[in-house]
Amino acid sequence: MVMLELIKKWFQVTKIAKRKSSANKIAASAAETAAGSAGAADGTAHSKEEHFVDKHKFKLIERVCNIKKILDVLEEKKVIQSEIYEEIYQTPGNEEKIRKIYRLALKSGKAVKDIFYECLKEHEPYLVADLERSE
Repeated sequence: MVMLELIKKWFQVTKIAKRKSSANKIAASAAETAAGSAGAADGTAHSKEEHFVDKHKFKLIERVCNIKKILDVLEEKKVIQSEIYEEIYQTPGNEEKIRKIYRLALKSGKAVKDIFYECLKEHEPYLVADLERSE
């Protein structure tokens, strides 16, 4: 019986390690893509102004509700793969889901943040409008 429990724990640890490895590969791939297309509208490598999704991170974590629709778009645009989609979707609570989106996808750069921002404008228009008015 003890051996069976040890085997189960080993499989759980292995499964978690594979997920983390997959998440790291996705983030690295997205970072490469974002680096190729990053830059401000004026062609500079970095914009001095803070991105909307960074500026309002904590308010977005608290207030975003349409997680499934946003995850669908992020997967469709290849920002996240289906494994990460499932991991985020299975996470309990909207706040934790958004935190995982920030942790697993949005660290990849400006291009990914732009996609996320467009998702928010489409699926959370009143929230975006409210946050833009508060700037």
